[in-house]
Amino acid sequence: MQNETKNETSERSGPSERSRSSKLGLFKILKGRNRRESLENYSIGGVVFGALLLSAGIGLTVLNPKGMSAIVAMIGALLSFVSSVTLVISWLLKELFG
Repeated sequence: MQNETKNETSERSGPSERSRSSKLGLFKILKGRNRRESLENYSIGGVVFGALLLSAGIGLTVLNPKGMSAIVAMIGALLSFVSSVTLVISWLLKELFG
């Protein structure tokens, strides 16, 4: 009886764990061996995501130069800039202390 209940609970928890891992798969990919490497990976991801937002915002300004498209472009530019500065600072700290 106890073995049957363990098998039933493991079958129930299996799909939910798989769906959670698929949602967090990106974070597992970006996670490095230590904090510095993780910071570099997240910064590079921020640069790429910011560039995509900036490109989408610039592309949407063809339709309407005001409003949401301009805001998306500005947010993308800000995210790319902040991520680039973070990446450069992490590289600088890595050279100085690592």
